[in-house]
Amino acid sequence: MSTNASASDADSEQLVGRCYTAARRYPLQVGRFSNGGRIPGGPYTMTQLAVMIGVLVVLVVTRSLWGGFGLLDALVVLVVPYAAGWGICRVQIDHRNPLAAVASLAGVALSAPAGKMHGRPVRPRPAHLVAPVVTVHVQPPALGLAVAPAAVGVGERDRGQASQQPAPLVSGVQTLLARAAQKGPRR
Repeated sequence: MSTNASASDADSEQLVGRCYTAARRYPLQVGRFSNGGRIPGGPYTMTQLAVMIGVLVVLVVTRSLWGGFGLLDALVVLVVPYAAGWGICRVQIDHRNPLAAVASLAGVALSAPAGKMHGRPVRPRPAHLVAPVVTVHVQPPALGLAVAPAAVGVGERDRGQASQQPAPLVSGVQTLLARAAQKGPRR
């Protein structure tokens, strides 16, 4: 009775495996100031903050090229970085961080075309013609091995003469020829 109970316990026991990698894919976000107040429009991911700061720096540095409209310049400096941060949040490249995807693309574009081996770029050799060479080695049968006769004459087989001891066969073709000779002629 105890053996049945332990068998049913083993059948009812289920192994459960849990995977927490999906929870680790949530990006680190910044959403509050150190005094506890919320950042307007937040929370922001680190990628969004990097894009916003980068666009802001580019706009300030290049203001002499596009600026000169007074209050409209301030509006552009505030709205364009926020719009870029909002847009980068909506972009998904295979559910990856867009900046990581751009870095991957840049790495592929800047890498050696044939790849690297031992940390150095591979330089493929130039194409050259190869002269075709075919070598055939013909070896005579080994000593002590006799080649089986290709065929036995029909007259000898019909007369019922005793055939000689068959020699060991050297190849598959010789085996097939020997079988064909034993079966007799086709009619």
